[in-house]
Amino acid sequence: MQVKNPLVEQLLAEHDEEAAEWLFVVQTTDDLATLESLGFDAVLGGHRDRAKGMAQSFSAVVLCDGVFDEDDELRSRAESLLRLDKSPAIALGYPSPQGQRWDDERIASIRRTWLHLCRDVIGELEFEQAENPEKFTPFPLHVLPPACRQFVQECAAAQSVDPAFVGVPLLAVLGGSIGISRRVQAKDGWVEPPIIWAATVAPSGSGKSPPLRQLLKPIFARDYCVGSKVGSVVEGARNNSKEPHQDVLVSDVTSEGLAVACHDNPRGLLLFRDELAGWVQSFNKYRSGDDAQQWLELWAANPLKITRKTQSPIVVESPAVSVVGTIQPAVARRCFGSREARESGLTARLLFVQPPISMACWTTKTVSVEARRAYENVVNTLLDLNLESEGLRSRILSFSSEGAALFADFHNRSSVRQLQAHERGDLDAYAMTAKARSYAIRLALIVALAKAADEGQAESLAVVDEEAVEAGITLASWFEREACRLNRSWGQRDAEHDETLDRKVLGIINKGDVTRSELSNGLDRNYTSVQISQSLERLSGKGQAERKDVAHEGPGRRLEVWGVIRAHRRDSA
Repeated sequence: MQVKNPLVEQLLAEHDEEAAEWLFVVQTTDDLATLESLGFDAVLGGHRDRAKGMAQSFSAVVLCDGVFDEDDELRSRAESLLRLDKSPAIALGYPSPQGQRWDDERIASIRRTWLHLCRDVIGELEFEQAENPEKFTPFPLHVLPPACRQFVQECAAAQSVDPAFVGVPLLAVLGGSIGISRRVQAKDGWVEPPIIWAATVAPSGSGKSPPLRQLLKPIFARDYCVGSKVGSVVEGARNNSKEPHQDVLVSDVTSEGLAVACHDNPRGLLLFRDELAGWVQSFNKYRSGDDAQQWLELWAANPLKITRKTQSPIVVESPAVSVVGTIQPAVARRCFGSREARESGLTARLLFVQPPISMACWTTKTVSVEARRAYENVVNTLLDLNLESEGLRSRILSFSSEGAALFADFHNRSSVRQLQAHERGDLDAYAMTAKARSYAIRLALIVALAKAADEGQAESLAVVDEEAVEAGITLASWFEREACRLNRSWGQRDAEHDETLDRKVLGIINKGDVTRSELSNGLDRNYTSVQISQSLERLSGKGQAERKDVAHEGPGRRLEVWGVIRAHRRDSA
């Protein structure tokens, strides 16, 4: 019998007890007959009413080959639960006959079994193949540990915002709470710290700051209890202190101040900026050094050394600084979408999210006492994790054998995408894919420790299991897709911005030769000298403008003058 669906072909070779409880919705009568001959329950996707009626009697529905694509409600629930934007199959937890939905653990179990069954067939989701790559896909809330998931859900509902406004900064807060107390070893020689740099991109007034303040409350309380003043770390502020402060939160630091803070708190820090543009602009603000490069090194917890003229150098062997904050879309494009930020690797190191903006409806919902206490317990437990007593070093965790195999599979698929990005000259995607592999490891460690903290086993945890590794991979893949979406948006806006500037420059020099100073005066003030130079280079490369060095008053001086090449003067008028 001919089989048209590759997933059904896989079922011919592999039978699974879990699959016996599912209803398969297929498109062809061949697939229908094949599944029924194997003892599985199936229905044609064209029979919508019958399919929906039958679904009430099964633990899950498996949609094959995109059937029900036009059913927005069903598709939306599938995407939000399983994070598969477009795939040959989607397993969807459906209401039971009693009208009760399966809990998240049941849904996750169904998903794991189904993906194991057809992983070799469908492979890893390719971001380039998404039906609408510009569309925001929901944050994978289901992979978070129960206490964290409940807090995110209730906080988002109380603030009337998308769960991503809470879920993304949550990961940085958890990473900052763990600090350098734990690392995880993917293999011999590859060890990752739980350092997370997260940025929420949203307009002013969209509600991006209140969730972040809610997430930071336990750390603010901890800093207050130890008598620390959370905020700016200023050069020389600690010179007269008899005891080093143990601040976790910092907000405005120079490289020297950061080194002092890391030295005082060897467990690690969490840099919090309500507006991350201030963090980026602080690079090299107070001295013409290499602050930006030092920050890039800090992402990997590489040793930090600051040489001072009048005092002994500051050396921190394993500085751990997570970063969390918000930024407005236009500012994010300037700070992180610039060529300098992308080529330096800064942009690829951040986990971005730009959630959809919803109407801020009045609600009486608040975060329940139970959810708040459970979340605070997780954060405080992570803050209490001890360093190894000998040398104040990290305790190294390892992957379980199943987790290691799962990550190896992800790594190989990711490497294929990275090579494809290189071949098509997409250096941004190339860099982001590489960083996504590191983030998958880091996020797996964070999820494992957060779950263990909720269960009272964080201090003794030694192995990151398969479930945590899968969660890390899911989160890293989601962030990779979100970064690609934002980079495409930034790239399109950059192209439009460049085209607008080129038209303005061409319009000015078409009236007659002008100096650079005259050209700058004729343009809007929001164009920098670098942008004007780049515009002139583009126009020159297209053969539309030319540079003419003319004599200027004064011995040996030449003046840079730009004009339109005569053949193009009429066209640009």
